[in-house]
Amino acid sequence: MQPHIAPQYKHLITIRTGKPKGSLADALKSDPDKVRRLSLSEQQLAKVAEDHGTEIVRFTQRNILRIYPKGTRVTSSNYNPFLGWVHGAQMVAFNMQGYGRALWLMHGFYKANGGCGYVKKPDFLVQTEPEVFDPREPQPVKKTLKVKVYMGDGWRMDFKQTHFDQYSPPDFYTRVGIAGVPADSVVKKTKAIEDNWVPVWEEEFSFPDRPRDCFAAGGGARV
Repeated sequence: MQPHIAPQYKHLITIRTGKPKGSLADALKSDPDKVRRLSLSEQQLAKVAEDHGTEIVRFTQRNILRIYPKGTRVTSSNYNPFLGWVHGAQMVAFNMQGYGRALWLMHGFYKANGGCGYVKKPDFLVQTEPEVFDPREPQPVKKTLKVKVYMGDGWRMDFKQTHFDQYSPPDFYTRVGIAGVPADSVVKKTKAIEDNWVPVWEEEFSFPDRPRDCFAAGGGARV
């Protein structure tokens, strides 16, 4: 059988998967002679990230880390994907049939590369010198990201005139936020514009930009 194997298959690399045995800290120890793929649930990741954040980043520099939703998410809800991404996890599994903010974050994160499902790791997650990146440690601010919310329109095409209020137009406000490492995650809100289907806010918000952080900007309108 050996002579009949296509040459392309000989170049494939197989990385065996496994779930942690023993303590989570022990499971994150890297073997310089082997490459592994480790699967952690969202609860396991949250637990080990509290005290072993740099160990997770160091593990993902040589190995594959997969994060998956907890089994009790029977409604296909999702968890915050950034906890896995900022620790270098290459596979952050999602309930794609779900809906909500976590899925919006995932869609926005991959939109920057055309939505192909792959985003190259930033340099700070793969470098080992002068030290391994610690997602919990604040970084100095190098720039300021400014976002201006001008106006909103289009809701009348999707909702009836009395959908929000039977007697008057809705009162709209907008939220703009940064999703990323815990130190930078923040949401800001415009003032509410009363009784107007085409609200004009003209409000500007400033967000600190730390160049070593993974982050995404997003927004949404509320009534």
